[in-house]
Amino acid sequence: MRALLLRAVALASLAPLLAHAEPQVSTSGPCSPIGASGGSAEVRCTFAAPAPKRAKVVIKNAWLRPSPGFMVPRTSHSNEIAFLTVVLRNLSDKDILLTSAKLEVVGATGATLQGRYFGDGVLQPSIGDTTPIRVPAGDTAQITFGDSIAFPGLLASIEKSIDTSQIMVIEGLKPPRSNGDEFSEQLASLIAESYGKNAFLRASVFTEDYQLLEAFKIPLGKSSSFFYDGERVNKKTGRHVFEPLIAYDAFLGCYLKLKALYFPDFKIAETPTTCLEGIPDDTKPFGYRYQEGECRAEKKSAPEKRLPPGC
Repeated sequence: MRALLLRAVALASLAPLLAHAEPQVSTSGPCSPIGASGGSAEVRCTFAAPAPKRAKVVIKNAWLRPSPGFMVPRTSHSNEIAFLTVVLRNLSDKDILLTSAKLEVVGATGATLQGRYFGDGVLQPSIGDTTPIRVPAGDTAQITFGDSIAFPGLLASIEKSIDTSQIMVIEGLKPPRSNGDEFSEQLASLIAESYGKNAFLRASVFTEDYQLLEAFKIPLGKSSSFFYDGERVNKKTGRHVFEPLIAYDAFLGCYLKLKALYFPDFKIAETPTTCLEGIPDDTKPFGYRYQEGECRAEKKSAPEKRLPPGC
């Protein structure tokens, strides 16, 4: 019996070593009491493997874009619809397969979810209606939420409160974006006043069989600047904080393009340009000196009546 107890004590003294034999596991709670059976004794410990590290995704950019028929006024405001598009960044070391996504409007008055939008790169709430989108490890992917958002009365509010004739559009971008943070801030304030200062979008993305990957809170009444990429530095802690914000300059860029399409009399403000003329001068580097000259107008064919890229 003494030998049996000594063996049990020896095994008990080895329990801490056994618990740390594999760095990936640990014991949870005290080891089980000594049990004797058939002349032998053993000590049982409960080993708990840590939960697998969840993939981390953040929103790099987010914007709302007006529907193609946004500029067509109706008494029911049924055309004043916008779609949320985001650029997701995968911070993990493994690819992520997105299978569905859901959008919710929280704390808003008037702004509500509307019908579904279908197309390439769109994630629907139902897996059966969605073509999965892969986000490579360390890379980004652009997705659009299938749920659309109705903003009744927004068209009239924009035309009343914002001087759209003064807004220019930065060409060559997808989506097209307007110049000047002041216009984006005006639109954000207008939406906050119209639909609720604390209103926000809850954008949820899922993987596998409706497994929630991440749910993002995106305020409706706050706009990002042109150079914002989804993160800021907390002044108190000095640490980087991921905070998705809506780039309302993208909404305005699409809005102006649509307005110019539907109303031929409306012209988007032109970006100021300066033309330089090269004059031969051997005393200058490369043999030329430059002075401001006359800009020669280029012949342009009549633009097609079609929606701009990204809108």
